Amino acid sequence: MNKEDASKVLYKEEKGSLIAFMGYNYYDTMLNTGALAGNTTAGANSYSVTKLTNDIQQAKEKGAVVIVTFQFQECYSYPSSDVVYPICYKPLKSPDQVKVFRQAIDLGADIVIGTQAHQPQTYELYKEGVIFYGLGNLYFDQKNWIGTRQGMILSLYIKEGDLMSVQITPTIMDVDLIPKIAGKTDSNLLLNLLKSARSF
Repeated sequence: MNKEDASKVLYKEEKGSLIAFMGYNYYDTMLNTGALAGNTTAGANSYSVTKLTNDIQQAKEKGAVVIVTFQFQECYSYPSSDVVYPICYKPLKSPDQVKVFRQAIDLGADIVIGTQAHQPQTYELYKEGVIFYGLGNLYFDQKNWIGTRQGMILSLYIKEGDLMSVQITPTIMDVDLIPKIAGKTDSNLLLNLLKSARSF
């Protein structure tokens, strides 16, 4: 509803584990667009290192598993035809997506997820955390490229306040715009592309 409301951390307790969800709109903060919440206007939560630091510190003091999401900048380098385009599976170099996402882990986040990506981006284990640079489309109208028809659903397994594992379920969207769980061929294609994209 406003800046104060947008900046609230969402806490959920599930089976004895406290989980903190915090999301920041990096992209619109850097561009200073009207997408951000104001004192009396609705919008997204703005990003700052100070805000991120304070939010994570407070969540950790409560013993929470911390999940940070970033609305980051998009890869706009889509080709003219429906072919695999490896560059968009990598984190962006400018702005430095790896630096921003890893910083959240350095500050204490357990998992960091990019919510902006219209096609999946790679993932990595970093220090004690996990980073997914972008999950891709689940519901969207971009049917022209294989990359924008691919997506990932994450299942997080948390026990007694610890993130134990993460499972990736690849998805694929046909030209009819209906997403479904990807079969073996489509799953292997996506997972191999994500693995190749980790050489950054």
